Amino acid sequence: GIRAANGVVVVTTKKGQQKSKNTVSVNAYYGWQKNSRWIQPADAKTYVNAYTAAETWAGRTDGERKFSREDYDKWMAGTEKGYTGFDWGDYIWKTSPQYYVNTNFSGGSDKANYYVSVSHINQDATVRNYGGFKRTNVQMNIDTQITSRLKVGASMNGRIEERKNPGVPEADDYWMPRFGTYRNLPTKRPFANDNPKYPTLTSSNAATNFGWLNYELSGEYKETWRVAQLQATAEYDIFDGLKAKALVGYYLAYQQMNNQEYTYKLYGYDEATDTYPVIFENNNPWRERRVGHNEELMSNIQLSYNKRFGDHNVA
Repeated sequence: GIRAANGVVVVTTKKGQQKSKNTVSVNAYYGWQKNSRWIQPADAKTYVNAYTAAETWAGRTDGERKFSREDYDKWMAGTEKGYTGFDWGDYIWKTSPQYYVNTNFSGGSDKANYYVSVSHINQDATVRNYGGFKRTNVQMNIDTQITSRLKVGASMNGRIEERKNPGVPEADDYWMPRFGTYRNLPTKRPFANDNPKYPTLTSSNAATNFGWLNYELSGEYKETWRVAQLQATAEYDIFDGLKAKALVGYYLAYQQMNNQEYTYKLYGYDEATDTYPVIFENNNPWRERRVGHNEELMSNIQLSYNKRFGDHNVA
């Protein structure tokens, strides 16, 4: 709008039309999203078999192998507790719903037109326990022909959007699901003794276990944006060919980010005593907050002349 008044960029929004009926329109959709293309990690049988074959080629003896002959047979059978594989790709990633709703009103008389639109989108994340994204938009504009020479208009658009997910103890919260899918071996399971009260260590990086990455155990990351833009325009025909235009705009954006990562413990299982000893503990919590505020007032005034004299045009 205002910043494009010198012809760099032209941005237009939907408007009502003069001499049109009052109209109400509703549009909506509901769907699902899923990672359609994904490199599937090896299952437990494939992993154990390949690892054992590599050790055989390396000339390792039975005492040096990661999997004994007895363990190898149990993993190949895959029926005994402690020897059933785990699909981390299926556990971390999921099919998630999303929906969009829009309602708009428009119309106009011989001297004025208006347009109002309200929309909302909600998109759940495809990562286990993640919250996802939601946004609400509002748009309004009106144009009025005050006299034969004077036309004025006003517009407003705003949005409120929110992103959130559990507090993940790494720099990139959306890289960790991909890393965890491949870093966690298919011979590891998210909970000690399959007890959901005791998440365990599944790799050298504690953050790859999405069994404990939830709002209750790991904390919460939330980022919110509130943005509003207002604009007023006026156009006046001074005399034939000479026209004056004025634009005034106001922009306000407010951002707030809160990130809290809790301390946590990961557990093992002692079958002899039927206890769950702590095998990893993080006593370093993380608290982060960021607030952003951007406020701008903009204006632009133009005089333009465009008139044709016979076969000649002056502009």
